[in-house]
Amino acid sequence: MTYAKTKRAPKRRAKRTYNSELRKEHAEKTAERILDALLERVRIGDRELSYAALAKQARVSVPTVYRHFPTHGELVRAFIARQEAGLTPSSGFESISVEDGVRRFFGRFDDPDDLIGAGRLSQMWEISRLGTVPRRRAMIEARVDVECPGLREPERSWLIETLVVLFSSAMGEAFRGYLERSGAETADRVLFALEALVAHGKALSKKEKKR
Repeated sequence: MTYAKTKRAPKRRAKRTYNSELRKEHAEKTAERILDALLERVRIGDRELSYAALAKQARVSVPTVYRHFPTHGELVRAFIARQEAGLTPSSGFESISVEDGVRRFFGRFDDPDDLIGAGRLSQMWEISRLGTVPRRRAMIEARVDVECPGLREPERSWLIETLVVLFSSAMGEAFRGYLERSGAETADRVLFALEALVAHGKALSKKEKKR
């Protein structure tokens, strides 16, 4: 007696279900580990910042680093954004005073554990400046439009651009390097210049209103 051979349908593996919130939380924690690893690499003076070194430091695989940060640019921007998180409140640019922002920013030069204070951003800061300067400029623009209403071009742009340059890490480095001033001392001098320029802007806006 013979029996016809019949093919058995392959067993389908049950789909694994994931809690999306748990996956999101896990991904965020992994990204933070990678950024923490980057912080340590920068602190020891690593200028290469290879993904292999980051993966080893964070105890993750190299593909995991690439999955979270496909390019060095994205990695650096995320890192700088985290470092600057305390500069601008979540309620928006308009809620922080220029004085408070300046003192908080330049105060970091007095903190040896801060990357700005330690002078270790160098190349990374240059790479990321296109991502950080627009945010700072937006804060300055908001304040200029409130304090100097009606100020016309090109004076408005001149004022804003000058204030942005004053409110920068380059200014902190200049005061520290040329005059040996602390971050707090730099903030006093920058605020003095800011107030003088804003006062000039107010005077110009008043003249424009009278015309």
